[in-house]
Amino acid sequence: MSSLSLAFEANALLDDIDEKGPDEFSLSRLEELRAQMLIAGLNAPFSSVLAATKSEADDWSPQEAEDARKQVGNMRYIASMKKFTLNRVRVAIAASKIAKTLGKINDGKLAGHLPLGGSYRKALVSHGYAGADSYHKLMSSFSIHSFDVQGASAVISLDDGAGERVQRTVELSGAEGADEKIRGIFGPDAKLEKVQKKTKKAGLIRNYSAKVALFVAAAVFGATEAKEAMEKSKADEKVAAYNLFLNRHGLSADADLSEAEGLERVKEHAVKEGHLKLVKGELMIDEEFAAKLAKRRRERKKMAEKEACDAVLSVLLRQYVAMNEAGRLADGMPSMMISPDERQLAVLAHIAPANYPVAHLPKVIAEKVGFEKRAPPLAPAVWGAAFVCARANVDAKWAAQEFGLNEMEIGGAVSIMRDLMSRPSGRGAKFLEGARKK
Repeated sequence: MSSLSLAFEANALLDDIDEKGPDEFSLSRLEELRAQMLIAGLNAPFSSVLAATKSEADDWSPQEAEDARKQVGNMRYIASMKKFTLNRVRVAIAASKIAKTLGKINDGKLAGHLPLGGSYRKALVSHGYAGADSYHKLMSSFSIHSFDVQGASAVISLDDGAGERVQRTVELSGAEGADEKIRGIFGPDAKLEKVQKKTKKAGLIRNYSAKVALFVAAAVFGATEAKEAMEKSKADEKVAAYNLFLNRHGLSADADLSEAEGLERVKEHAVKEGHLKLVKGELMIDEEFAAKLAKRRRERKKMAEKEACDAVLSVLLRQYVAMNEAGRLADGMPSMMISPDERQLAVLAHIAPANYPVAHLPKVIAEKVGFEKRAPPLAPAVWGAAFVCARANVDAKWAAQEFGLNEMEIGGAVSIMRDLMSRPSGRGAKFLEGARKK
């Protein structure tokens, strides 16, 4: 199958997922398509994909050539479409894995907003500036808090589907277990030729596609929450009438039409309804009214960003607090660091609200992760939340709400954790010794 056919099939499948949702077959096929697209070299630099596309064009079937003519008029667009389709497949796969994690940690706020069909750009565009700004804030926050980590670059050989062996270079999270990772992606036929350790910049979430999937869901959630809150807030009659007009024309609330490019017909209607005025051939909006709209946009943006950051913080904390290392390995979010230290957790303080009840949040979570090696024989979620309560002096009711757990179970474990943390030979230690003997 040519790389163009792969791209067409992948986009069709992803469009179907957008419409109907994923199932086991579609997810399995996405994994296969990703492997085939990597074998076809679509993760190579754009110049290489463009050169391969030009070379491949001579072998296109009549149907492929016709489809390509319908889609585009030049090879550069086709090459771009191929690379974007691979990105879309990767995001869709990451989104499906994140959806499973959300179910495990009892956090459903983002489940309905994940780009399961990989259409992350469409999702952001449809939620206007509030969604886009929230997404970029999250990306920036995690980019700032990046650090050197060990990765690996592997050269592999595999069958290209036409009986020829081809070599491809792929990036791995580390050199350890490289053979198993390669076979897991490309199948048993893949052969590892060479692997080289390398240092690269990464953050608490190492994989770009996983960040895109999670941050888009959070940004859409934040923009939706902010929109609903703004609609419930009291607006004067003039603002309400203006936003009703914008809504009829499919535009974002509180937008300043006088600054928008194009939309001439909409602007004409706005003049007729008195929302804009024409002064010496120039469209104008009342200054006081424009200032009011600008203030509302700032409020919406701030609200959306806070909701988005809070949602991502919740997803991460529920994994580090309510899961232990084994739980995160089995059910955690893809590419999230399993046992980070305080420095690697610094981004949590960056996205947490200023009044967050747990002071020195990265330090507390790092200590909890470090304590996992000598954890008590209690459910990981219970003792993890109890540890935070004891260490940060927060109550069980808050912890239960924050981490999606049972208040009574947490409350019962807090005294044990306090004793363990303060006096290793105290009552808590005796309880552990007795529990382990049973």
